[in-house]
Amino acid sequence: MDKFVERDEEQAVGREIRILSNLLAREFHSEMSALGVDRLTAVNSWILAYLSYNSDKTIYQRDIEREFSIARSTVTQLVKLMEKKGLIERSDDKSDGRLKSLKLTEKGEQIHTVAREGMARLERRLCSSLSRQEIEAFISTAEKMKQNLKCENGKGGCND
Repeated sequence: MDKFVERDEEQAVGREIRILSNLLAREFHSEMSALGVDRLTAVNSWILAYLSYNSDKTIYQRDIEREFSIARSTVTQLVKLMEKKGLIERSDDKSDGRLKSLKLTEKGEQIHTVAREGMARLERRLCSSLSRQEIEAFISTAEKMKQNLKCENGKGGCND
């Protein structure tokens, strides 16, 4: 047991997730710098990947909010910054002028291609000592934890 923090089950999981998140962010920035892609956050990279993989669909800001469990105001700021950097473009929806669809620009697609390489390397490092069963168990557990938090916050999806 860590001498610095006395832990119990309720404190240990959140603390470990936060530490892992910090390590991932640091390593992500290191990977991106090594690839010559500076000032790209992990969230930006995930959004670029999401838009790339769904390029055959019309994607709106609310889709990003739902996919990544990010608040509307945060996504608004992310989209504005990514548009300013020339990574994505917003355009009026043909069926509803109030909505703006999101698409990758050519620059965004190029950066996604490079970032995908770095993310794959980072993912391999992250999981290098884990078995397929451990990875599947982790993902299943993380899904359950996300659902628990969504239920607690009254965001629906709970059957209990």
